[in-house]
Amino acid sequence: VRKASFGGYAVPGDSIRYVADIESLDDQAAMTVGVVYINNERAGAIDLIFSHVNQAASKLDLPEHNFVFTDNFKSLLSTVREHTERGGQSS
Repeated sequence: VRKASFGGYAVPGDSIRYVADIESLDDQAAMTVGVVYINNERAGAIDLIFSHVNQAASKLDLPEHNFVFTDNFKSLLSTVREHTERGGQSS
């Protein structure tokens, strides 16, 4: 998490909308920004970096399995990349 801000809480009955954009995407990492709206009012924002860590090259004691880039998440990123390359917008 590069930066996060929260300005409110949702309660039962509120409408919550998430808007996210991928700023950059490659085989090693993805940088994203997002905004949360509650009842159409901005309630929070976040900047996230997702990173692929090569276990063989890392001195960190990390799990053997890929705990961030699951098959579902990699499929989502591939879909966004293909959409963006075709000239579409992601959100």
